[in-house]
Amino acid sequence: MTSKRVTTQMIKPLNLKRLPIVMLLTCSFVLTSASLSAPPSPSVGVTAIRQAAATGQLQGRVQLMNRRGTKPARSVSTEDVLVFFVSDDKSAASASHGAAPKYQMATVNKAYTPRVLAIPKGAEVHFPNQDRILHNVFSVSGKNRFDLDLYGDGESRSHSFDESGLVRVFCNVHRDMVGFLWVLDTRFSARPANDGTFSLEGLPLGPGKLTVWHERAEPYEVDVSISSSEQAMQGPIDLRITRPRLPSHTRKDGSVYRTRHTY
Repeated sequence: MTSKRVTTQMIKPLNLKRLPIVMLLTCSFVLTSASLSAPPSPSVGVTAIRQAAATGQLQGRVQLMNRRGTKPARSVSTEDVLVFFVSDDKSAASASHGAAPKYQMATVNKAYTPRVLAIPKGAEVHFPNQDRILHNVFSVSGKNRFDLDLYGDGESRSHSFDESGLVRVFCNVHRDMVGFLWVLDTRFSARPANDGTFSLEGLPLGPGKLTVWHERAEPYEVDVSISSSEQAMQGPIDLRITRPRLPSHTRKDGSVYRTRHTY
């Protein structure tokens, strides 16, 4: 994984009473555009994260690049990118914020929808079958392994995930079906828009780690410090697409998939 340490530049308060109106406008521009850039990494391009002072907010933009990092990658979407922030303050992750939502990853047209889903540790995920064929949802990802067996159209089964980390979800019948569940120790996550922009709000002050992930790229991690008294620019967050869309895998018993499906 690529890892950096963000440095920040403190901005001293100004005595605004002594400045004329023209100078006030000039200072306002300086405060919102002050920045400190970290040296670029050879594995990333040019993008920015903006930390909004006193708001506990991180904003940025992600670009998916080709293997060489020379131009945007084809046939990939930033909507499949996951961005999440884990604070060093562990109490922030356990804070309760209302009733838990219902998490769902449905099977539609022999595909998982959504393909990427972020959930908090301990959450239950429902897997409704919306196809007119049988599916067998399963995973062999460490302590989060599970097997829902065969079930048909209109049926739904669920599983709870108690171990943080990435869970690769497959179908024991259809080889090309794959989904990704991220079980997080934080409630601060976002999925970028079509143009790659994202925003994380309500972040606790203090140090933590920002992760930008895509299934076909090496994850990007950077240490950041959320502060109400500073504003910093950190870049970049470009991810190189180097992995195949379908990861190599077998059926749940370790055997290879048949060429033709019987369901």
